[in-house]
Amino acid sequence: MNRLRYIFSICVVMLIPAFVINARSNISAINSTQRKQLIDDAWQFTLVQNDKGEQVPTSFQMVDLPHDWSILNDFTKGAAMGNDGGYLPAGKGLYKKTLVATNDDIGKGRHMLYLEGAYMDAHVFVNDSLVGHRPYGYSSVLYDLSSYLKPGENELSISVDNSQQRNARWYTGSGIYRHVWLLNLPNTHVKPWSVYITTPKVEKYRSTVKASFDVNGQSDGFTASVYIKNSDGKLLYETNTPINSESNNVEFKDVPLELWDIDSPYIYTLEICLKDKDGNIIDTIDETFGVRKIEYSVSEGFKLNDRPVLLTGACVHSDNGLIGARSYDAAEAHKVKMLKEAGFNAVRTSHNHPAPSFLDECDRQGILVIDEAFDGWRW
Repeated sequence: MNRLRYIFSICVVMLIPAFVINARSNISAINSTQRKQLIDDAWQFTLVQNDKGEQVPTSFQMVDLPHDWSILNDFTKGAAMGNDGGYLPAGKGLYKKTLVATNDDIGKGRHMLYLEGAYMDAHVFVNDSLVGHRPYGYSSVLYDLSSYLKPGENELSISVDNSQQRNARWYTGSGIYRHVWLLNLPNTHVKPWSVYITTPKVEKYRSTVKASFDVNGQSDGFTASVYIKNSDGKLLYETNTPINSESNNVEFKDVPLELWDIDSPYIYTLEICLKDKDGNIIDTIDETFGVRKIEYSVSEGFKLNDRPVLLTGACVHSDNGLIGARSYDAAEAHKVKMLKEAGFNAVRTSHNHPAPSFLDECDRQGILVIDEAFDGWRW
């Protein structure tokens, strides 16, 4: 949980829904006061091409994300995905949503789309202009929408193409099957995904925590206040540092923190507050982490916090059974709970990046993770 992506890594993404939406008119307002907005509700969806490769008449329907159009259809022997995909159809789909922006919204900071996962070959458009393309269906992606937005209504559309069958040896589902977020960032902000936490020294009640982060925008004379809080939100430690636009580093030396373990998965929160020359807070971001030490050798095997641990692992696909590929937070938590109750203390994510909420629950409930990237690479 020091954010190092080697064998037994544990990654956490905080999921905090906070937004206002008018579901009837399918409009989500861009609200610059909220750094991270969940925009799952009230999308328009239509199938563009069916399982036989035929174009189908456009017929939009209201859907909420996460969404998997394959699981909502009938099982058929002739489905293109075959037995690997559970005899369900795939094809091509299109999602649309209207974002309303004011002049103030356009002039303040950056507005980014955070797409956790869409299977597969997803293209993102704003007002018919291509913003970006992600072929792989399991990796999260960020798109900067700022230069594409205009005052008033903006049409956000995401096309998803799962027509190239067969493309997996398991059930993938089809569509935007994970969360979609809108990040509203001030002109000077902590760069998304740049917070990197390590624990170079790990001892019970005497560990060192290091954190690095990048800042985008004008930062002359700016400072950062960095806090460590416990699981109850109580402030434990703080430090202040001047910042620059490149990598910034802070360190907490020899702090008496509880260790994260399989049987006692203790989680802390590191919070970063950017302040301008006058001491006003202009941006705040937090990241959860745990303190633990991993070692392994031929003679002693795998050790967690200086004690040998026999890994009892399972290979876990990203779908959620009868609800298909849809990644609901409660379903991910229940999946981890069942694994834990069955006696597992480790999982391998077969064969791709899992949902952020799944990794979050593994941290919370005490499961080690082999975070696999992909199944094969042939062409």
